[in-house]
Amino acid sequence: METLSGKRYRAGQSHVETVQLTYTKHGVSFTPDENYAWAQLKFDAVITGLPAAITLPGGDRFEPDDAHFRWPSQASATGFATRFETCVAKLENHPFAAIFAVLAVPALIWLLVTVLIPKVALHSAKVMPDAVITEMGEQAHHFLTLAMLSDSEIKLEQQSQLNTLWQSTLAKLQQSPNGLHPARQYRLYFYASSTLGANALALPNGDVIVTDDLVNKLASQPDALTAILLHEIGHVEQFHSARMAAQSALASLTFALLFGDLESVAELVIGTGSVYVQQQFSQQMEWEADRYALSRLYQLGLSGEALANALSTITQSSELSTTENSSVWQNYLSTHPSTTDRIIVARQYRGE
Repeated sequence: METLSGKRYRAGQSHVETVQLTYTKHGVSFTPDENYAWAQLKFDAVITGLPAAITLPGGDRFEPDDAHFRWPSQASATGFATRFETCVAKLENHPFAAIFAVLAVPALIWLLVTVLIPKVALHSAKVMPDAVITEMGEQAHHFLTLAMLSDSEIKLEQQSQLNTLWQSTLAKLQQSPNGLHPARQYRLYFYASSTLGANALALPNGDVIVTDDLVNKLASQPDALTAILLHEIGHVEQFHSARMAAQSALASLTFALLFGDLESVAELVIGTGSVYVQQQFSQQMEWEADRYALSRLYQLGLSGEALANALSTITQSSELSTTENSSVWQNYLSTHPSTTDRIIVARQYRGE
C-alpha cells in the first residue's frame, strides 16, 4: 500500500481539493468508503513533464503532485516509454542539444522542401495515371474558359491554316527518336483574352490554348509561333503541371505531419521558404521547357533563332520589358528566368 498526494478536480465544478489517496494492487482509495478498482479508472497518456492524471467513474480527476509519478500499470507497460521520456527530458535541459535542434530542424525542413519533395514529386508525376492527367487538363480548361477566355476573333481560315501547320509539326516529331507522349494529342484552341495578352499555354492533358494577341504579333513569323508552342508542350512532356500539383500536395502533407495542428507555424514556414523555393522551381521548369523547344526545333531543321525571335517580339510589346531586368535580385526571385538570358541561350543553341 502506497500513499500519494495530489489535487482532485470535481466534475462540473471549479473547486480544487488537495487530497491524498492510497493505492494497492487492487485499486485506489480516497477514504475507507470511497474505493475504485483499476478497471474503473481512465488513465491519461504519458507525456514527459506532465503528471499522469486519472479520471474517476463520476468524472472527477485526480492529478498527482509529482509530475514524474507513474501508476503501476503504466510503469510496467511502458518501461521503454519511461526510459525514453527520461532521455528526452535530459536532452531538453542540455544547452548544446537545444542549440543543435534550433539549427537542425530548419535545415531538415529546407532539405525536405528543396530536395526530397521535388524528387518524390517528379517520380509521382511520371507514374500518375493518364486518367488523372486528363481530368486535371479538362478542369483547368473549363476554369480558364469561365474566368479569362472569350471567343476568338481570328478568322476560321487562319485558324485552319495554323492547325494544319501544327499537325504537320507534330507528325514530324512523332517520328523522331524521342517522340511525343502517346496519350497527348496537343490540339490547338484559339481564344481572345485581355487577361493573358500575347500568350500560349499547354494544359496537362495536351490542350494548347493560344490567344489572339499572340497569333497577331507572330503572324509574319510562323517558325516563332511554332517555337512558342513547342516551349509550352515542353512543360507537358516534362510533367511540369503534374509535378507542381504533386509537390504542393506533398508539401502540405509534410507540414501537417511535422506540425500537426500548429497551423500558424506551418503557415509561417510555407509563406516564407516554400514560396521562395516554388519560384526557383518554376525557373528550372522554364529552362527545361526552353531546352525541349530548342531540341525539337533542331529536329525540324530550324534554329534557335525562332525561339529567340518569338521571345524578343513578345518582350518588346510588353510593359514588363522596361522593368524585368531592373536588378539581379529581382531576376533571381522571378518565376521566369531573364528573357535576355533566354534569348542569348536560344541564339547560341547548336543542338545537343
